[in-house]
Amino acid sequence: MKKAKVLIRKARMEDVKAMHQLLNHFADLRDLLPRSIAEVYENLQQFYVADKGGKVIGTCALYVTWDNLAEVKALAVDQKYQKQGIGKLLLNAVTKTAEALHIRRLFTLTIRSGFFERYGFQ
Repeated sequence: MKKAKVLIRKARMEDVKAMHQLLNHFADLRDLLPRSIAEVYENLQQFYVADKGGKVIGTCALYVTWDNLAEVKALAVDQKYQKQGIGKLLLNAVTKTAEALHIRRLFTLTIRSGFFERYGFQ
């Protein structure tokens, strides 16, 4: 049997409930801020998802905050799929979007600084 490949893509309406569940799982662990389902719907165009065989296993968003400044937020990968490079793939997707928008500076607010430091965040 062939193993399903992870696809990084823009989030869609049908992803919202799974994204909300994933984000709030990590909010319950105090790794992320809690997000209402309304907030996920309102900001859907900012999100990418990691999709494996039709299942959302990760999320990440790019939120433009000011002139040449954007926040990387809501980066979460299902615990069963961590340590497989999926977080890096999601971060790459939002970084490419920032580059396409000519945004020169990215920041994140996190308690997991080690992950982001590996990719040049200070």
